[in-house]
Amino acid sequence: MTVNKLGNDLNSHWPEIGTRLLGGSYDLQPTRRVKIPKASGGIPLLGVPTVLDRFILQAVQRAQDHIRAGYGAVVDLDLENSSIR
Repeated sequence: MTVNKLGNDLNSHWPEIGTRLLGGSYDLQPTRRVKIPKASGGIPLLGVPTVLDRFILQAVQRAQDHIRAGYGAVVDLDLENSSIR
């Protein structure tokens, strides 16, 4: 999956993904191993996570940063559909 397709995929599958995350049953997918030739010789393998796993890992890291910074609440707003005047 490409990064551009992630939004649509999340819209379709987020209830299931969220349930698995909150329930502790979400498992990261195996990383794809990519050979990266070095100018000095040798070909180390680089592990590339799936787009979804990378998104989840970044979101978890950000949440942990907010917790460490002392934030204690999450507010979810839908400004597009609000009637604020």
